[in-house]
Amino acid sequence: RDRHGGEFWKFFLPLMVRDFATTLDIFQKVLVDAGRGQDNSALKLECVFELMTIVQRSPKSTVIEFQHRIEEALLTALQQSPGHPLARVIATTLCGLFTHGEFKTIMSVGSQLLAILSPKQAATASIATKCGAMYCLGQLGQHHGGLLMSILCEASAVIVRHLKANEVGIRVAAVESLTMILRGCSNYPMFQSSHAEISKAFSRTSADRSHCVRVATCAGLVVLAESASVFPRDLVDHCIRNFEDTPAVVRCSYGRCLGTILALSVKQSEAKQRKQASQRRPGPAQVDDDEDTSSSAFSVVKQKWISLSRETVTVPTDAVDQALRTLATPFTKPLATLASRVTVEARVCAMAAYLELFERTSPGALESRVRMITDHLLDLLLKSAPDTAQPQVLISHMFITFSNCMGERGRLLVLQELLAFLFTLAPKSTPHPPGAQSTPPPMPAHSPVVLCQLQMVMWVIGR
Repeated sequence: RDRHGGEFWKFFLPLMVRDFATTLDIFQKVLVDAGRGQDNSALKLECVFELMTIVQRSPKSTVIEFQHRIEEALLTALQQSPGHPLARVIATTLCGLFTHGEFKTIMSVGSQLLAILSPKQAATASIATKCGAMYCLGQLGQHHGGLLMSILCEASAVIVRHLKANEVGIRVAAVESLTMILRGCSNYPMFQSSHAEISKAFSRTSADRSHCVRVATCAGLVVLAESASVFPRDLVDHCIRNFEDTPAVVRCSYGRCLGTILALSVKQSEAKQRKQASQRRPGPAQVDDDEDTSSSAFSVVKQKWISLSRETVTVPTDAVDQALRTLATPFTKPLATLASRVTVEARVCAMAAYLELFERTSPGALESRVRMITDHLLDLLLKSAPDTAQPQVLISHMFITFSNCMGERGRLLVLQELLAFLFTLAPKSTPHPPGAQSTPPPMPAHSPVVLCQLQMVMWVIGR
């Protein structure tokens, strides 16, 4: 709008309409040529991307005028075996049509997409077409799930069956589509049966033979944890089981997944404490019989590490302290004394969980626990296994990430705690009588690697 309240788009409306009509005509001609056997995937991608941009920038009346023609063109392009980038753009454009246009035909479009995955058409459809249909259903379910609930419940069951396909691309597309549908529909009561079915499917795909499917499942487990009121007890098993996976991308992905679960547990525990504090009344203490889901999540993770380290650990009360102690075992025990599963890869995965926990926890919660977290990381640094220098380097990186997740005040508090610790390491000078030979004070017994890492951490934080 201008300063007089006028709308600029009214002056550019004829130009937009002309661009809409021109682009759509070119796209339809490209589709006709593709049906005759001409390879023009790049031109189709350019046309769809231009249509997506015009839809996002045009007024609603203009989008409604061309919406039906665009839907038909996009569905036709979907039937012509689009590549992975083109299928993604088609799904985004199709979803944007209903966001900026009207919803009259959304059920019809959902039914046509579901028909592509039906056993009759799936037998003849190409892999790219089936993957594109899954992406489109996932996008529509994520952004307009409430309007397509009946179709999405059926589509979830159909997509789950495609997880048994031999092609890796179909299984990856199925997991990503279920993740998007779960993100948009998990709060609807009608979707609860499909929610349980998707949860069981993710427990199977977390052990899939393809690492691409396992990584995609990791993202689905994160969404599953965010949408569940009670954390599934086997979720931690899926994370720790993949800590020893061969590809590094799988190990890091599941480490971040475990950190996300712990961060969600911290948020849930703090919300429950605030609710109990607001409802607290003077009188006899009330006993809460509800199961603390955060404690159950922590206990499952802790029992996994206890079974690996073969020692008992007391469970602290603070939620953040619980999360920190849960991940400390791979750093505080030498590799030779641990079970075979806790190796260097487990330390890297635990570091990824630490980083994700810091990044997903609010800066206020971190600042209020600066001393506790700093003491915990210092304790890890001083008690880290002396087999290699790798634990010290990882813990230093955790120190830097922890300080970066807070504001300037939080970084200053971290520096103060580190300075106070270094002052405790300074050798104390003792007076000696005149003429007596002075002896140098004893140096601290800490490893030079630890002191060098501390100096590097303070230099990076203080910049």
